[in-house]
Amino acid sequence: MNRLFIFTLSLLASSTVWAECSAAQKAAAIELDVKYLPTVTKVGGNHGYMDQVIIQAPIELEGLSLSEMELTKGEVASFWIPVAYKVKGNIASSTISGYEEEIKNFEVAVYYGDSSCKRSIQRLLR
Repeated sequence: MNRLFIFTLSLLASSTVWAECSAAQKAAAIELDVKYLPTVTKVGGNHGYMDQVIIQAPIELEGLSLSEMELTKGEVASFWIPVAYKVKGNIASSTISGYEEEIKNFEVAVYYGDSSCKRSIQRLLR
């Protein structure tokens, strides 16, 4: 009986279900770089030149992998749109083109984590 109790206790103690973010993961600052470039993208048709926003984030944060980037518009989000990104080295990068008056209220969210620890940050594009 004593062995069963010790086995059960050690199984529970080593389970990832009980895991949380480590102190380093909780303290790590998420470096989200947003660059605004005015009138740099030539688009088709009669649209002329559009502004461009480049969003960059590290693909790893204290052992947590980047899991998703999302975009929304307005102060109270009623929807989030997944954003595609390309990975170059250890940076994930996404580029959005549009007119300043249309993209200035967009907000991006970046998510890191796994089943035991999740972190995120949100930031206005402009």
